[in-house]
Amino acid sequence: MTLGTYTYTWGSGPTSDSYTLVIGSAPPQTITFNAPATQTLGARPTVTATASSGLPVSFTSATPTVCTVTTAGVVTLLNTGTCTINADQAGDGSFPAAPRVQGSFAVAAAPTPVSVPTLSQWGLFLMSLMVAGFGVAVNRRRG
Repeated sequence: MTLGTYTYTWGSGPTSDSYTLVIGSAPPQTITFNAPATQTLGARPTVTATASSGLPVSFTSATPTVCTVTTAGVVTLLNTGTCTINADQAGDGSFPAAPRVQGSFAVAAAPTPVSVPTLSQWGLFLMSLMVAGFGVAVNRRRG
């Protein structure tokens, strides 16, 4: 049954009885939503939330230039900044809609890899000459 007032009548004529059943509103829903910790660009976090009614919670992004999110909670990070996700539960015939809950987290730039210089074949050749020359110089002094 959905919320509302229902009248039931049993019997007919002077022996009939009527009963009225009032189904009031359900207690308000709440959403529990914990946003993830700071994320770096390239990560694909998934957010989760629960409604006190047990009904499914859906997600939208309040900051679409920083991040997007599927209704199932898979987040795509687009830029650095603060990503804010909305958690909603629309309600049904038994429960009213839950108040929107927002969760935010920082989106940081991915660390820049440190490039280690490599020696070309020419550089290796010159280095080997220097080592060989140093070894010869050491041998002359000792000998």
